[in-house]
Amino acid sequence: MFSYFFLGNNWISTTVLFAADYLQWNTCSSDNSQCQTIYDEKKCGTLGGVCRPYIDAYYTEVTICTIAGIFWIIWKRRTLMSLQNLASSEWQIRNRRRSQLSEDEDNPSSVLIA
Repeated sequence: MFSYFFLGNNWISTTVLFAADYLQWNTCSSDNSQCQTIYDEKKCGTLGGVCRPYIDAYYTEVTICTIAGIFWIIWKRRTLMSLQNLASSEWQIRNRRRSQLSEDEDNPSSVLIA
């Protein structure tokens, strides 16, 4: 019911599909002119040609995303390496809570009374 409100994963694919129309470069088969607008497509059709992809949007998006990914890794490398070097116990929430509860039970002065 509420799945359309969750945009955590959906906004990426929606953005990529939306951008595909603007990132594809078409050329007319009759005179090799660009077909970027509807007017250009009609003009190409009147000349007896067909608008065909010159550079597909897939390759443009892969290039853009690869460059953005490389920049992101360079930017966040220090953080990624510090997370990589953490011990497995640092990732376990349940064990940390148990140890904190046992410490609070052993040391009643650490518990705040409001």
